[in-house]
Formats: sequence, C-alpha cells, structure tokens
Amino acid sequence: MTVEAAHLTSIMEWMSAKGVKELDLTENGVRFQIVRDESVPPVTVGGASTKDQQSILPASKPAPDNLTIKAEMSGLCHLKPNPASAPFVQVGDTISAGQTLYVIEAMKVMTSVSAKAAGTLEEILITNGVQVDPGTPLFRISA
Repeated sequence: MTVEAAHLTSIMEWMSAKGVKELDLTENGVRFQIVRDESVPPVTVGGASTKDQQSILPASKPAPDNLTIKAEMSGLCHLKPNPASAPFVQVGDTISAGQTLYVIEAMKVMTSVSAKAAGTLEEILITNGVQVDPGTPLFRISA
C-alpha cells in the first residue's frame, strides 16, 4: 500500500499550522512518522515540495528529539492505572522499551501507550488526568 504525496503534504501543512512537531500515523497499512525539524532543509515528497522544514523518518528510527516523550493522540492522559494505584512510572525509574508509560482516554476508550526506547525518567511534564493533544510533551528521559 502507498500513501499519496499530496496527502502527506497536506498532513505536514496541518502539522505546521497547528504547531505539531511530531506525528506517528498508520494509514492504509503504512506506518510513518513525521517530525518537523527546523535544522533540516525543506524536503520534496514525491515531487511535491513542503512549505515548512520537515523530514519524514522511518518509524523504526528514533525522532531527533528522543529525550522528550510526547502525546501520540488527543484525550485525557492518565498516569495511573486507577486513582488508588501508584503511577505507571516515577521520576528516577529506569524505563524499558515496551513498558507502559500512560493511558489516553478518548471517547471512553482507553489506549495504553508504551515506551519506544529505554532510558531513565528525568521529569514528568504534566499532571494526572489532564487533556493533551498530539505532540504535547509528557516526559523527559535520558538515554
């Protein structure tokens, strides 16, 4: 399956307009990650030049800003499995790839989000139960 270059360009323009710096998306069976990086010159995608400085990275490679974990989707961000439980992770914890970091609640659907890379949790940037949008910084980790 493929994704049309014009569609990618419209997604990147939307990201620029909304201030979204990173987007991990699966469409038509194709998973891709788009990361806006002001240090990279504009790229051409299938003959269509982007208006903003952005790059398309394979999903298997870490984003340039691999020390900040950002929300992948909109919803309420839960840092605990339930109100009486301890948080999924705490400052100082060693995080392993695949470990649950938080849960996003959107339209009464709970989606667990796991770490894509290992590291040490340095800072939690939000509080439990707040509304987040894609790209909202949530955690800072050190590799």
